Amino acid sequence: MSKLLILISGLLISFFGYAGTQTKSNSYQAKLDQMVAKYRAIPVTEDVAPLIALDREIVELVRNASFDEAVTVQLRPEYSEIGIEEGVGEHIPVYHYGFLWIEAHKRNPHSAFREDTLFAVAMRDSEPNDSSVDLQPLEAYLKEYPQGSLASSVYFALANHYRDLYLVVRGLANKGKGQGEMAVNCYQRLISKKPYEEQMRESRRLSIENYEKALKLSTGSAVWKEGIRTGVLEEMKSENFRWNGYVTGCGLGND
Repeated sequence: MSKLLILISGLLISFFGYAGTQTKSNSYQAKLDQMVAKYRAIPVTEDVAPLIALDREIVELVRNASFDEAVTVQLRPEYSEIGIEEGVGEHIPVYHYGFLWIEAHKRNPHSAFREDTLFAVAMRDSEPNDSSVDLQPLEAYLKEYPQGSLASSVYFALANHYRDLYLVVRGLANKGKGQGEMAVNCYQRLISKKPYEEQMRESRRLSIENYEKALKLSTGSAVWKEGIRTGVLEEMKSENFRWNGYVTGCGLGND
């Protein structure tokens, strides 16, 4: 009889231990479900403060979740409503996009949060969809907020695009060596009829200028700044500049 009690006790401990593990591992999932419910409860009005507050909650949730929690999440279709989608690469299983900022801007483009909401719209509109990269939304943002809290990120995005444009044009100058058709189409809007050498000089200059502006305004860590300065900016200034692949709009092609 004692052996049977021991066996039953062991089974109960195993069961409740498993249940506890499941609850813990699914806590991230449960919180995401709560965020969706919160979003759906927000009235559709010009008062976008609740959207901004919810977005900040989601950012903190995604940022603070452990990798072990994130990999257990089942990405349900409704999560896209709050900007949660599948991450990029095996190390980022869950990614948060600023969809609520974009929605807030649509509801009230002149709210007290315009600097943030316009940033999200500008970043979205500058990326290629059915056409090529368009830098006008980023440049328009900087005209309005040249010293803003997010200006560094916009300058950095511009610098990356001009660097990639330089690589694409250089590939064309070298008779398409290392260039994929999609990479060329991605920057087609920015390629002019000027000689390739002239376009290369101009895009390289603009890339360097924007990296320098991004670093000047950045509040990032000293380590990050040094990495950009030595790993990207100094490389761009080098006469023997090489870059293995593109990291902006298209993500295609090798130098």
